[in-house]
Amino acid sequence: MFGILKDYRMRLNPTKCAFGVSSGRFLGFMISQRGIEANPDKIKAIIDMEVPKTQKDIQSLTGRVAALTRFISKATDKCAPLFKALKGGKHHIEWTAECDKAFQDLKDYMGRAPLLSKPIPGEILSLYLSVSDTAVSSVLIRNPEKAELSIFYVSKALQGAESRYPPLEQLALALVVSARRLRPYFQAHTIIVLTNQPLRQVFQKPETSGRLVKWAIELGEFDVQFKPRPAEKGQAVADFIAELTPSDAFEPKKTPPQEGLPNGSRLDQSTPFWILHVDGSANQQGCGAGLVLTAPDGAKIEYAIRFGFRTSNNEAEYEALLAGLRLARSMGAIQISIYSDSQLIVNQVTANFAAKDASMTAYLTAAHQLLKKFQAYEIRQIPRNENSHADALARRNNTWMSPIHAYLTNGTLPEDKAKARQLRYRSTRYIVINDILYKRGYSTPYMKCITEEQGEYVLREIHSGVCGDHSGSRSLWGLDLIGPMPQGKGQVKYAIVVVDYLTKWVEAEALATITAARVEEFVWTNICCRFGIPYAIITDNGRQFDSELFSAKGAWPEKLPEALWAIRTSYRTSTGETPFILAFGSEAVVPVEIGESSYRTESFEPKANEAALALSLDLIEERRTVANLRNEAYKQRVSRYYDSRVKSRSFRIGDWVMRMVSLATKNPTEGTLGPSWEGPYEVIGILRSGTYKLRGTDGKTLGHPWNVDHLKSYFK
Repeated sequence: MFGILKDYRMRLNPTKCAFGVSSGRFLGFMISQRGIEANPDKIKAIIDMEVPKTQKDIQSLTGRVAALTRFISKATDKCAPLFKALKGGKHHIEWTAECDKAFQDLKDYMGRAPLLSKPIPGEILSLYLSVSDTAVSSVLIRNPEKAELSIFYVSKALQGAESRYPPLEQLALALVVSARRLRPYFQAHTIIVLTNQPLRQVFQKPETSGRLVKWAIELGEFDVQFKPRPAEKGQAVADFIAELTPSDAFEPKKTPPQEGLPNGSRLDQSTPFWILHVDGSANQQGCGAGLVLTAPDGAKIEYAIRFGFRTSNNEAEYEALLAGLRLARSMGAIQISIYSDSQLIVNQVTANFAAKDASMTAYLTAAHQLLKKFQAYEIRQIPRNENSHADALARRNNTWMSPIHAYLTNGTLPEDKAKARQLRYRSTRYIVINDILYKRGYSTPYMKCITEEQGEYVLREIHSGVCGDHSGSRSLWGLDLIGPMPQGKGQVKYAIVVVDYLTKWVEAEALATITAARVEEFVWTNICCRFGIPYAIITDNGRQFDSELFSAKGAWPEKLPEALWAIRTSYRTSTGETPFILAFGSEAVVPVEIGESSYRTESFEPKANEAALALSLDLIEERRTVANLRNEAYKQRVSRYYDSRVKSRSFRIGDWVMRMVSLATKNPTEGTLGPSWEGPYEVIGILRSGTYKLRGTDGKTLGHPWNVDHLKSYFK
């Protein structure tokens, strides 16, 4: 140490230094080999105090307690009567018998103030939590050689809305307060929260309050684990035996007996019986089984089993049945009702099908031997959708989601510490809702985690379904007629298309013939009746929809709805919105969200949706105005870009020009070697920029004006 001081040229004050001592005072505490003790002078100041008589006396007492709060278990609870006494006046306080008892208990406690321990770097620490009517408290301890040594006591009074939090949220608040005040310990050590309450599941429920989500993110940076409380507790945590106050403690809900159970002929309805749902799964990722065993009182036992060997799908179904029967026997079941979605297994057990394969015969024999151990049983086949819970458990072990789902649901971790730590960090981005795994996004909705089969369906629907053709003032409409095209069903070979110039909303219809009556009916039905009388309809008889979509002979009428869907739901660069939202005020739901439901479709609430739709309709005019401004700005950008690349040409009255030969003026006998320009012509008028009126050398004026693109200067 002296070498370091010499290297940095530091000097010490001898009167403030002590060397070779076994203990000493540091930052107001007594530090020794035994641990950290409270300052005896501060303890003596509390013990020697007389009974407070004024508000100032109570404030002086609470101030002295605050200096030693890390040594006092549940300090806020011990001082709660004193805080109530402060509600009186400055000179006349409400000093009750409860206050006197709290004051004496505080003196007795400080007379035997605990010794705090110092944690070892890398040591795993434990945290006990407690919630009362007035405060949340915690104690951080270490467990050397099965002893419990306290490190730090934390306590905080419940203020305002905190006192009205549900009990579990108050327990979560105790953990968050501990993490904030003990941040250095949480950063340097693995913290095990010892609790008998489902605190870990509370932090993973998004449907709860927003503050829980905020707290979960705040705790995500620490290595926090949850374990049940041990049966034996030391003196250091004697005050933390009860996590919640008796009035707030949770009472287990009694599940009423299930009604409408199957009336099997072999089951005695007067005797309670168990219900077993089984399912097996075998694919390239592995083989597994799912079991859901329901007790007569309604309690459910769930098992997800992963096989260490390869099986066929039927063998996996049998393995699931055998595992479920063994589980039911171990639980003491006498009668059992079995449900499976495998037609083969159910009919082989009931002797409706014969087991011809050797492996199936062996499995069937084993199943009959286990079934003989029950007094009565029945087995029935049910549709797969009614066996979805067991099916999900069977498939869970066969995907990349299995370890994450198991950890978030049951706290199961790999035996390898490195993999376990990696899994804990990875799982912070995921959440389980209704037994379905979702991934949290920073600015996106919850993203549903799906299997390979579900992924294939989603990709197929997105790229081959009605969404397959996606590519990246409502008073002016453009109209065009397309055809004739290859004849389709109903002898249709023409199409009529209209486009709104602002929203880019498209309407189209296949026609067999193009007549004035059919066009009038289309405009009246698809424009006037839906969007009102248009200010103008523009048509130029040019070809549109000339793409690969209509190249398949006779198939374009079937492709027309897909093209409309793609155009109506694609974001337009000019407006920044989709035509659908500008027309109806809300976005369309992608069909794949119906086939493979997402979080928003599963949590759909009609009343909330109606309110949101009404709000969107109220704001649709403002949204259209913004889109119109964006559209005008886009047009100006396009115009500036075009003008920057155009070489400006202009003529004055009296200039002579040559005119490009067009198909109408070209001599058909001249062929390809004929002249490309004709003239000269004199400019006799300027109608607008780039448009000129011409007169020939014979003095005859041309019938219509000509654009500068078809003219060039003539030099005499």
